[in-house]
Amino acid sequence: MSKFKYFTYIIGTILLFSSFDVQKCADALQKAYEEKNYDAFVDAFPDKYGVFVHVYGYDFDNWQKKILYDDANEHISFLFSTDRVLESKVLDKLLSLSYNYVWSSTDAVEYVIDGTLQLLLNHPNRMTAYFSKKTDEEVILFLQMALIGFFPDYILKQGNELVEIYKPYSKRMVQLLKIACVRAQKATETMVIY
Repeated sequence: MSKFKYFTYIIGTILLFSSFDVQKCADALQKAYEEKNYDAFVDAFPDKYGVFVHVYGYDFDNWQKKILYDDANEHISFLFSTDRVLESKVLDKLLSLSYNYVWSSTDAVEYVIDGTLQLLLNHPNRMTAYFSKKTDEEVILFLQMALIGFFPDYILKQGNELVEIYKPYSKRMVQLLKIACVRAQKATETMVIY
């Protein structure tokens, strides 16, 4: 990501949060989680990476937890706790987190990375079907998000494992996995998805 794009993203994020009621989002998530209402939880779940970080993240500059930082593990485990996570509506939310994604070592981001990687590893048929309706770039972004943040050797190992898993399902997925692997390795060096 160029410095200009990154600067534009930061300014856009600041403007977004001056008008977006993050507290309302967090309240809706907490209520849905407490009621174990999966549909309401998915509806309230952020569909933008910046909102996700403002709800579940950590402000390292000021050493402050965001609103639901302490609940992130339980909430994200809840999101991934059922096969309903494979519904297009939920996968679209996860895909949207990969847009303008900047890898962060906050716990919540790592929980999403782990969850998306597990979906890819354990549900190749359903994930291939979902990705068949997405552009190559969308698929690469999702795959890259699932791989980023780990050491380059680990990215290569996971990428190779996914390539072997997806070979019987889709030549397209194999090609896009290879691209995502290279990008994830590069992005891990800078912590920004390209």
